[in-house]
Amino acid sequence: MVSQQEERIYFVGGTGFVGKKAVEDTLDAGIKVTIYTRHPEKSNFSEHPNVTFVQGDYDNITAFEKSIAGHTRLFLLTATYDRVAQIKGAFARLAYAAGVKQIIDISTITIDLSLFTYIAQSHFAGEEAIRDAKNSFFPDDQQLSFVSLRPWRFMSNNSLFYNDSITHRNIITGTADPDIPQGYISPNDIGSLAAIILREPIEKHGDAIYPMTGQLLTASQRAEIASKVLDRPIKYKQWSVKEQYDVLSKALGGIHKAAYDLAQDIRPDFNHSPGLSIVLGREPETLEEWFTKNKDLFRA
Repeated sequence: MVSQQEERIYFVGGTGFVGKKAVEDTLDAGIKVTIYTRHPEKSNFSEHPNVTFVQGDYDNITAFEKSIAGHTRLFLLTATYDRVAQIKGAFARLAYAAGVKQIIDISTITIDLSLFTYIAQSHFAGEEAIRDAKNSFFPDDQQLSFVSLRPWRFMSNNSLFYNDSITHRNIITGTADPDIPQGYISPNDIGSLAAIILREPIEKHGDAIYPMTGQLLTASQRAEIASKVLDRPIKYKQWSVKEQYDVLSKALGGIHKAAYDLAQDIRPDFNHSPGLSIVLGREPETLEEWFTKNKDLFRA
């Protein structure tokens, strides 16, 4: 087993809500990290002595190829729904070939629930590309690991999709009935779990798949929580699929299939992930806690 002093962890996607938390927790454990990003100057960790930056993007990963040697593990989160298999497969092949022993991929629980959707298809293809890379290079090496985290709806979607409506119109919009439960997870929990796995023995998690649903909430409950934290009345507005599609299409940069699927997000969920408290070492973060930490995002 490699000691934490000898570990060096590479992050592709270490600057968003999830990645930033994973990097933060990894650094707090005294582990050195490398962050691959298009804009190193925008990182929260630009002055940290244990952080090395490599500038690059998905289209040309030569800089990654030249810098991955010497790292023991890879955190992989792609901020795109396009060419996911091609991108993740390329990173994975280079990483395993360079001696990386563990890859943690941020995927989606929709693989289990709605494989026909665009987001599920993209991430499933991405997972398979990583598995193919692992198995084609080292089919019999039991010391290699590929861990998939499969989160459900991000609590941060309140900011990504509904920031304008919450901030300026005091409404949360959607197509689901106001009283059906749906699953949510905090990005902080996803990042925390990734960081925990990255510093625990590789053999403990092996090729695990972790579904991540931290809390079941109705749209009415979400509005009540937002009202409580923001100290003003927030209402849930159920509207047409077309209206929701237009909002999501704009937020997602015009990706039709993703907006089309998400606009039809009307089905109830009945299961959360009770085992998360075991691997996190605490209860998952609630929506109220998430809103409390991020309420400044919703000030007019």
